[in-house]
Amino acid sequence: MSQRTSLVTGASSGIGLDLTRNLLARGDNVVALSRRAHARVALEASPRLCVLDVDIADAAAVDHAVARAVELFGALDLVVNNAGILLARLDSPRLRENTMVVFVSDHGERFGEHGNIGHGSVLHEENLRVLLILRAPGVAPHRVKDVVRTVDVMPTALELLGAARADLALQGRSLTPLLRGDKLPPAPSFSHALSLIGGESRLWSVRDGDWRLIWDSQANAARLYDLAKDPLELSDVAAQNTQVAERLMGLLRAQCEVDAAFFGRALGPIGTSYAFDESTQNELKALGYVDDSASPAGDVLPRGIERPNYCGH
Repeated sequence: MSQRTSLVTGASSGIGLDLTRNLLARGDNVVALSRRAHARVALEASPRLCVLDVDIADAAAVDHAVARAVELFGALDLVVNNAGILLARLDSPRLRENTMVVFVSDHGERFGEHGNIGHGSVLHEENLRVLLILRAPGVAPHRVKDVVRTVDVMPTALELLGAARADLALQGRSLTPLLRGDKLPPAPSFSHALSLIGGESRLWSVRDGDWRLIWDSQANAARLYDLAKDPLELSDVAAQNTQVAERLMGLLRAQCEVDAAFFGRALGPIGTSYAFDESTQNELKALGYVDDSASPAGDVLPRGIERPNYCGH
């Protein structure tokens, strides 16, 4: 029997690592795509394995990975998408009728919009509009056009699972009325971009209807966009719509206090330092998740535990 060659995307995840090991165990050649260094450590060296640092959103890089697979192993027989494998395993009647599946992304990507590539420190539509797919027993397939938020995922899941509790302090709301085809009143959506890589400014935003306001802490100023007239968000109209801008700033200030209360309950007083070992600290720094001013002793301030300057101090 001829040897197959499989290309595995997302090989840094638990499912991806297990899948890669299983393919190797059955005798496949495997080209594993991963952006995380730990995948190389977690996978034992094999002449039938090639781990490549590839961003699957980069079409040219993926093309190179396919070419590399053919170069190494003579052919590419199978491209394995972890989501497809997972759904296939959950599609048996026994599992499908008592299993809920949610796919959601933490952010989008820029492909040249606003003059940038990637997703750091930009709060425009290309970064904030993300995938959200939910499959649950009793929910008929359909598309929801309303603006919903990632903080709504947990309340929705809890209600669908029959585990919702009135005493839980959750910022989001259940989307089950939308899943039934009913309506929900509009609600503002909040986002932030706090990465320190490259010294970018810290940003906070609120969207309410067709308006999006972005607060830039470095510039100490707000930008306002009318998504109905300017869907690409190219024109700042804050100066022409001062009342709208101030109303949205009020929403941001109110959310600041809500965030502070949640951080206080979950992590202790804002400003608390947390000690990580050197390896963990270096990994978090590389990802932009801790403050670069962290001390060598390992005391770091987790990203986001701060009061934005629009809230005062």
